[in-house]
Amino acid sequence: MGTGPVPIQPYFDEDFFEREREKIFRKVWLNVCRVEEIPNPGDYIVKDLAVLRTSIIVVRGKDGKVRAFHNMCSHRGNKVAIEPSGSSKGFTCFFHGWTYDTDGRLRGVADEKSFTGLCKNELGLTPLSADIWEGFVFVNANRQPEQTLAEYLGEFGAQMAGFPLSEMSECYSWAAEVDVNWKVAKDAFAESYHVKALHRNSVAGALTSAQNPFSHALAFHVYGPHQCISMGGNRAYRPKPTSILAAQQSSRMKRYEATNEAARLPPGINPTHSEDWVFEITTIFPNMNLHFFLNSFTTYNFWPLSVDRTVWEVKQYYRPAENASDLFAQEVMKNLFRDTVLEDLSTLERTQSVLNSGAKSQFFLNDEEVLIRRFNEIVDEYLEA
Repeated sequence: MGTGPVPIQPYFDEDFFEREREKIFRKVWLNVCRVEEIPNPGDYIVKDLAVLRTSIIVVRGKDGKVRAFHNMCSHRGNKVAIEPSGSSKGFTCFFHGWTYDTDGRLRGVADEKSFTGLCKNELGLTPLSADIWEGFVFVNANRQPEQTLAEYLGEFGAQMAGFPLSEMSECYSWAAEVDVNWKVAKDAFAESYHVKALHRNSVAGALTSAQNPFSHALAFHVYGPHQCISMGGNRAYRPKPTSILAAQQSSRMKRYEATNEAARLPPGINPTHSEDWVFEITTIFPNMNLHFFLNSFTTYNFWPLSVDRTVWEVKQYYRPAENASDLFAQEVMKNLFRDTVLEDLSTLERTQSVLNSGAKSQFFLNDEEVLIRRFNEIVDEYLEA
């Protein structure tokens, strides 16, 4: 990977972004939701994907299978699903009343006899490829992908499989539209070098120590285009009284648990078996972060709108609260997480606003930022393929 600087131009260049759209986002598997969002036949979500210049429907069919379709009527192109989510026996275009089944088949055409040569069997909703890994639903714009989802995830999928994701069904989420290139946003979570300075008022004390003042990672791992950082913490750290009370009242929220609990983690999580391990930061190429904690997990999805605008979706997952103590503990953790994420967010637009000034042409990275360097190499590999 080398040690030289990384060029800045890919973070603001319009032509480079259009190549990313065509060579990356139109070709790889993209996470769009979890199965818990569409648990029953007829349940669906709608997701507008500006980077693919489309809107999609992800729906569970009557047969229980999860499918994905372009949200576009075969008649004159109107969206057939206009609510962000719901449950339905099918979809009706509100423009002229064409109806579709949950498996995408065109079911009914208003005034069908007035059409010449209409073949309903050929005019269903246009599908995307859809598949599931560990409860995460992925789509691929290519109807015949070069790789299956299992092949695309490769060793990453095997190493991370088995974490009790389905048990952590309590989800808190929000999204922000940010004036930033999607890679600038993603890079903010590909290193821990920033912890001491940026998070000095939130989590720096928990993640740094006299022995590790700059929050050096426990380990880095690369699985093809996907990558991971194992993060340790300061076991001597004494949190604020509210956090202590939350941990005392709810064992689910304790940072450090018994070793036999940690031993049940999948092999890719805390691969060094460090007693100081706190969480695993993983990236599923290109735009998904999946962060594993002992008793929760978090996802970030960075959806490009343009070269310098991104929708950042954040979701936190916990086990459902069993009592008031659990609810209190979750609220404490949510607020701490919110404060930390706001600190991360504070740098993004400031950075993007000056990148194309011409004042600098390169980023200079240290060893803890190795995965940023690797990510840029992966992007280049896809664009040159």
